[in-house]
Amino acid sequence: MKKEKIFTIPNLLSISRLVMIPILYYLSLKQNALLFGILYFLTGATDALDGFLARLLKQETRLGVVFDEIGDYSYYLFSVVFMYLWNKQLVLENLVIVGILLFYFISQSIAIFLISGRFHSLHLYTQKLWGFSVFLNVMYYVLIGDSYFPLYFLLVYGTVVYVEVMYIVFKLNKNLYDNVGSIFLMRRKLRKSKK
Repeated sequence: MKKEKIFTIPNLLSISRLVMIPILYYLSLKQNALLFGILYFLTGATDALDGFLARLLKQETRLGVVFDEIGDYSYYLFSVVFMYLWNKQLVLENLVIVGILLFYFISQSIAIFLISGRFHSLHLYTQKLWGFSVFLNVMYYVLIGDSYFPLYFLLVYGTVVYVEVMYIVFKLNKNLYDNVGSIFLMRRKLRKSKK
């Protein structure tokens, strides 16, 4: 069996996301908006770049997938903490919405784990856009923070994503795979496999 390289550019990008979380937390406590904004943006960019570079450089590894998933889960869960640290009033006044969003995130992760035996993302296009929306929400509340609309948008769009994820999870059941793309691509693949 060929030994996988651990120290690849994509793996280091995924690991950097984990390393940045305590730094971002500290900057949130100190309310350093400029430095937080720059580092949060760069950290978010690693989420898009790690997988792209892994495929481009042919450096995809099992360990890289694990690093990416841990980085993603940590980044998005801590985004809620960052929103709270930057705008406590918003989070407290909308605790039900924040709770629903956390429920969506955690329950779909548990459903995927129970069916596939591991925590992972389906990498749906809607999930990627939702992740980008979470990123924009945090940036908005750090830099502007005077409207509840972005949080309400997250709830509505998050509900659409949640329904899509859960439909796919229960439709594919034990045949769950990564990089599903969307309900439509999944259905096309299922139709082709039946022929």
